[in-house]
Amino acid sequence: MMMSWAGCKSIALGGILKIQVMKRRGALRIFFRSPDNTFIQTIKFCLVGLLNTALTAAVIFAFIHIGTGIYLSNFIGYAVGIAFSFVINTIFTFLTSLSFHRLGKFLLTCLTSYLVNIGVI
Repeated sequence: MMMSWAGCKSIALGGILKIQVMKRRGALRIFFRSPDNTFIQTIKFCLVGLLNTALTAAVIFAFIHIGTGIYLSNFIGYAVGIAFSFVINTIFTFLTSLSFHRLGKFLLTCLTSYLVNIGVI
């Protein structure tokens, strides 16, 4: 939706992103609005994902480097990554408490991902 007031043009996308263009200066300002912290959670989730990927890869390569087989190295790396991802995303990203119910659903998803990974290797 396009609206105009005080010499500005604004576009609001889905209630989360608002782009504002100033007519006089040609400046572009981007605002993020998230009443339920969806945007902040998305940023946290992406940051945890990047850190988790780096940690998992580092563990896998470290174990391969010390002579552990590729499958065992991959399994250990995944186990470390799964534990890290579950704990950090639960506590930091979603600000909830750890529970066995959440862990069960998370492990089922991770098992599926791991089986796809083994198939690719």
